Amino acid sequence: MARPGDRARTRHGCDVGPRRLRLRWPRERAGRAGGTLDGPPPAEGPGGAPADAASGGGAGNAGRGGADAAGATPHDEFVRELRRVTCDALVRCELMPDLVTCMTHHLTPRNRAEATLFASVASGRVRFDATAAAACLASISRWDCSEQGSRVVWGCAEAYRGDLGDGASCWHPAECRSGDCTSCKTSCCAGVCQAAPPAVADGQECNDEVWCTAESYCRFGGGGGICTPPLQEGAACSLSDECAGDLDCTASRLAPGVCSRVPRRGGPWPAGRPGGGDSGDGSRCVPDPRPGEPCSGSGSGCVEHAFCARGVCQGRHSAGQACTRSGDCLGDLVCEAGVCAPPGDIEACGP
Repeated sequence: MARPGDRARTRHGCDVGPRRLRLRWPRERAGRAGGTLDGPPPAEGPGGAPADAASGGGAGNAGRGGADAAGATPHDEFVRELRRVTCDALVRCELMPDLVTCMTHHLTPRNRAEATLFASVASGRVRFDATAAAACLASISRWDCSEQGSRVVWGCAEAYRGDLGDGASCWHPAECRSGDCTSCKTSCCAGVCQAAPPAVADGQECNDEVWCTAESYCRFGGGGGICTPPLQEGAACSLSDECAGDLDCTASRLAPGVCSRVPRRGGPWPAGRPGGGDSGDGSRCVPDPRPGEPCSGSGSGCVEHAFCARGVCQGRHSAGQACTRSGDCLGDLVCEAGVCAPPGDIEACGP
């Protein structure tokens, strides 16, 4: 279901490419507070959240960074394949330098919500749907490296289904038939399954609690909102929410914009999009510099797996290498005591 403000951000120039491939897990499917394109909600709540990749199954940190294939369940096999397919996409879109590096440095679970989801599968509180999981993997394989590409993986949520009815105690939204588990907003406690919010058709009233169907948006004006069909390429807009599919809105604070395709590094400037690329004639967006190539600025301005230091792109550091901040480190590594290292253990919530 489409919620107000889901894609309200607008972007300009060539710097609109992806920073992470975000997967959509249960709770966003149900239409309650979940992750956004910018990242997951706080890891402390038992509610669902997006994740960047998966690498293991079971409770807590079981399988983190890879698991032995012996005795693997279908879900274990899925999360390993999810990790590989996600890394393929990240390498293809230059968010990681190569597949081996990505598989080594892209870890899960990345937050308590994901650890709880995997634990719920292992305990039988959530059923794993292998057919829906295959659709999830296929959608990631087709990811086109655009920022809006992070919206193509709703099938990942459909791979997890629960049987708990409204009013039942729950630790993760996927345990509920409705896909919605209230959050207690503390570090780790049970919620309650509740009915999913309604989805209404075009022309009907909408608000923060009554959402439109997936392809429409809530257009606000006057005293409330009305569900409205999405705008097509070239149509006038003020928010990216209003635009169809992978289009975004070129509006600024000073003027309305148009729904347009998203520029990609190394690709042509989209026809009909205001402005121009950063090539000499404005017809293209030049590729970001790679490690060892000149750059400008501090920190940004290079491919995602590198950072700019003293005018040259430097590759982000692997585990055990020196660092001054987590941005110096590859993937999910963090800078601890001056050294890149995996983040601390993340435990699952549950009965």
